[in-house]
Amino acid sequence: MHNELLLKYWGPLAGLSEFPGERINGMLQKIKTNRHLYDMDYTMLRQMARLCRLLALLYDNESGNSLDKSFANILEPEDRTKPPVSKELTSADAAFFLSKVPKLRPNEYNLILRYLHSTGHPYRAYLDLPHPEYALILPPNAKRLVEFHNNGHTYSCNSSHIGNSAIQFYDKSTEACLTGAIDTILEIPLEGFLRKFILVYPHLDLNSSDVSCTPYPQYPRLMTKVVRAVLSQDIIVIEPQHIITHLTTYRRPAGTYGIQQEILVICWAMNRGLR
Repeated sequence: MHNELLLKYWGPLAGLSEFPGERINGMLQKIKTNRHLYDMDYTMLRQMARLCRLLALLYDNESGNSLDKSFANILEPEDRTKPPVSKELTSADAAFFLSKVPKLRPNEYNLILRYLHSTGHPYRAYLDLPHPEYALILPPNAKRLVEFHNNGHTYSCNSSHIGNSAIQFYDKSTEACLTGAIDTILEIPLEGFLRKFILVYPHLDLNSSDVSCTPYPQYPRLMTKVVRAVLSQDIIVIEPQHIITHLTTYRRPAGTYGIQQEILVICWAMNRGLR
């Protein structure tokens, strides 16, 4: 049993085990018993074990077996790494959309404009008059979203849902894999399609002496590390396809592991190797 280490590194185990247990209860409650309740115990346990093993093979494919992969492609034919296809907008649709949404804050507008330039899209600021013919102009208005859904997952602003805002992502400007919290989600019509821009505050790393006090560098397969509880104020702009996975986060008080500041334990093991 790993209870000793789990208690040491994660605290009371009820918080870890209650959610999956309640989820299984919910699945069981939806199964029709047809008045054969006393015959269900062993059958349901066996079927749940089979289901979990099948899902593990489907999502992990660690065996490397080509037959397993073919079977997974039959059950899940869609490429989950691709962003969802947006409906194309006419010029009138885009104009109507922009007329109903508020203006961007100046810093948000400049951040998105710089991001578009960094990705090779030569958009112009709307105030840089006069504009050449057929120029790409970044509109000053955007729709503010509390959350959005992507590949079957819900991502939210930090002010709306702290858990759904914690993500691991790619930073296009540095090609680095970072973690942070979603602050703002903006939707803007560009070149006939609605594009979402996500403003993320990255996590701040601990200094090397504090990192050496934590156990996680010795166990890289846990996919866990400790960062400062406060977020960086350097905003990074990303799009939905740059999100790798949600994070699980666990806030701990000053003094944990001998670190004299409040910390956040973050884990990206939910990635399961899909991105």
